[in-house]
Amino acid sequence: MDGKPARTATAELPAELWLDAARRPARFTLEASTGMSQGGPARGATDYRDRGKPVDIEPPPADQVVDLGELMKKRGT
Repeated sequence: MDGKPARTATAELPAELWLDAARRPARFTLEASTGMSQGGPARGATDYRDRGKPVDIEPPPADQVVDLGELMKKRGT
């Protein structure tokens, strides 16, 4: 070892969860920060509604999808 401390990656994941009157999830938000100086934090929100109704989900085009593992490698983490 060269006596230097090992570099470690840190992440903050603040999240909020709103519940409806029946105490079921109604909204979930998440902000992810890797501590990197490049770019800002990633934010996301999910709203839960229309429980029990069928849902059709169309995947995004392939050119709009990224592999998280590959993205982290590119960012050096």
